[in-house]
Amino acid sequence: MQSRPFNPATRLITLDLGHTLMWPRYNMLATAINNFFNTEVSTAQVMQAERAFRAKIMPPFKMTSHFRVPIPQNSYEYYSAIIEGCLDGVSVDGFARFAILANEYHTAHNWFMSLGTDVIPALELLKTRFTLGVISNANGNLERDLKRLGIREHFAFVTDSGTEDVSKPDPEIFRRTFARADVPAEFVAHVGDHPVADVQGAYEAGACPILFDAQGIYRPSNYPGVPYFRNLVDMAEALINA
Repeated sequence: MQSRPFNPATRLITLDLGHTLMWPRYNMLATAINNFFNTEVSTAQVMQAERAFRAKIMPPFKMTSHFRVPIPQNSYEYYSAIIEGCLDGVSVDGFARFAILANEYHTAHNWFMSLGTDVIPALELLKTRFTLGVISNANGNLERDLKRLGIREHFAFVTDSGTEDVSKPDPEIFRRTFARADVPAEFVAHVGDHPVADVQGAYEAGACPILFDAQGIYRPSNYPGVPYFRNLVDMAEALINA
């Protein structure tokens, strides 16, 4: 994978949300599984199953379209992989029924409504030097969710693939954000957790990609030259002092 070094003259930092700033409410997902399947799955089991699934989705699955029948294919695979990692003997029909209900809840409320402990300190640090924006593959509710979490005020721009009809890693979704900010791509860095959706997409759009890997899923040696961080505050301090 190609890389682009961080430009000390960078003016705009864009960030992904899921698994970067916002995390699943694993305890609630475990409760939902237990209620639906009448079982006893722990929060730790759900976290482990999700991490294992994330480690496998490279390259990403079905992320270039917003055609939803009956749910996004990636959501079905996501929920099915978590259930399969926690339970034995679940039927295909069981996977499908739970996935549909779970996705309906996600659309209405968003499972990813837990902030990492490093999020607020990192955003506060980054704002002292950079304009901040969001670029995320979502379902049209990012403005709502960022306000609910109390962090919308940190961002000058929010680009939600659900309202753009284009998703990462398509460079177009990055270019639209850069254009709205009136900042050329060479003065932009994008932070995200996925080597294709975030790193490749940002690179192809002309920005500096930064890989954030809080769960330690990826090997930095597989992405030579790409800035790699596991803590957002460490990343913020490094960029401010670059």
